[in-house]
Amino acid sequence: MNVVLKALSLAPFEPLRASSFRDLTKKTLFLVSLASAKRVSELQALSYELTQQGKDIILSYLPEFVAKTETSSNPLLREFRIKNLAVAVCPDDEERLLCPVRALLIFKERMGNVARRPRNLFVSPADKSKPLSKNALAYLLREIILQAHRSLPKNLLMPLRVRAHDIRGIATSLNLWRNKSVEAVLNAASWRTPSVFAKYYLHDVERSDGDTFSLGPIVAAGGIVT
Repeated sequence: MNVVLKALSLAPFEPLRASSFRDLTKKTLFLVSLASAKRVSELQALSYELTQQGKDIILSYLPEFVAKTETSSNPLLREFRIKNLAVAVCPDDEERLLCPVRALLIFKERMGNVARRPRNLFVSPADKSKPLSKNALAYLLREIILQAHRSLPKNLLMPLRVRAHDIRGIATSLNLWRNKSVEAVLNAASWRTPSVFAKYYLHDVERSDGDTFSLGPIVAAGGIVT
């Protein structure tokens, strides 16, 4: 994770306002995925309508969206908060470049010039009039991880089995290890019980990701992880 976040702080992703729309989309998508711990299907169904609440942003789903695990007795919360990293870092800190709210506002600004945009938040970089499909969204998330690791020296490269799904597991694991709140993790990821998280998503972050714990503050699974 630290390799990817470091890459997101450098060219071609920064300066973000000068980046290509594809790179802007990839960075915003990754930071929102990490900040929210949402499924790919949930990210694909996010509405373009953003609401600022204080320093944070409230994201919501398209009205017709039905989540994978949603039932009448277990409805999906229709909106959720993306925390602003600016409250935890100084204006000159490199970590400010990893703020999902900053990325979303710049993304929204760029999309303001699109006449025929869809109702979805994320659109195809090749055709902004079309929403980004679930497959394309997962592809971009995998691409950004592979792109970041290709920048490493050859002696540090290792075989990668990259899945967009892994971001959800790492985000929730980071939040749990740092903030020690199972309830916060379950709420962010829309899990009813800890069993699914423990069985399929819980990562030994320190062992798997090397110096992940040397990172500064980031937003992961609904909270600021410091």
